[in-house]
Amino acid sequence: MQFSTLRFGITALAMGALSSLFSCSKEDTQEVAPKAAATTQQAVGASLTAQQLNWQKFTADVEAGRQADAFGQYVSKTTQVASTGDVRITRPKRDFVLTAGKGGIGAGGSSVGARYPVIEEPCDGCGGGGYTPPTYTFVSSENIGGSPNNPDGYILDMKLIDNNWASWQFPGYTMLNLDLNKGAGGRYIYFTFTREPYWVQFADGRPLRQFSIKTRSTNPANPSVPADHEPLWYAQNTTNSPYVGQLDLNEGAGGDYIYSYVSRHVGFGSPVREVGVVASNSSTVQPPAGWERVGVDLNKGAGGDYIYLCFKR
Repeated sequence: MQFSTLRFGITALAMGALSSLFSCSKEDTQEVAPKAAATTQQAVGASLTAQQLNWQKFTADVEAGRQADAFGQYVSKTTQVASTGDVRITRPKRDFVLTAGKGGIGAGGSSVGARYPVIEEPCDGCGGGGYTPPTYTFVSSENIGGSPNNPDGYILDMKLIDNNWASWQFPGYTMLNLDLNKGAGGRYIYFTFTREPYWVQFADGRPLRQFSIKTRSTNPANPSVPADHEPLWYAQNTTNSPYVGQLDLNEGAGGDYIYSYVSRHVGFGSPVREVGVVASNSSTVQPPAGWERVGVDLNKGAGGDYIYLCFKR
């Protein structure tokens, strides 16, 4: 068992290597968030834009089932893995930053590098080449979901919703629009949050102060709850009870069983003001300055993007 407390940029893909990728048909480090390489050459900027569009198209085509990823990291959204008590299938995970510049990768048509190009080293004035940072997407609660009943703007509660979010979600909660199974198939799963005391039950209006993620290779019958935490509950489209239970964040995608928890205990520090999710093809991705990243990949073992829960106090 592993226990850990817890924007859009571009992968460095040379155009020639990308053509190789298209022709052939998911661990944690803490580094500064990658930033776009500064350049004054318009031609270089155009080249990088083309690379962005090509990579975005590739991952979108795989998810839509129009193309296959020969490496197996990205799969169609229709891919579903049975969630049983047994060890589930796992998918390979290529970390674009951690493999940069290491010998042997990219040699030979059957290698990982032949399918996923290794990023280039930083280069000034390379006429269209040079370093390009990894892709990343960041969504957050900033400037949304405010409540006149909560002048401090603290996050008072979070819950999970799954495939039925389009037709129903918890009243008073706002969805963070980034699928926690991005690139890995399985069910669509999203975090939601609220700042409205009226909708928070059993919490006396106390704000969240900490997040924890627990992972297991096999499914526990009753996942244990970390001290001074509570499960991050979820519900499907039902009017009977919103508190159906816990939801495995890799549900339907394979890999590790992943469960999320929150705490309101004052011992964990200042209240949380914002929550967010960041997704990338690099484990080194970080949220913007002032944010903290919970250090467990929410696609652990299931391929797809590296996905992390983030928060700001």
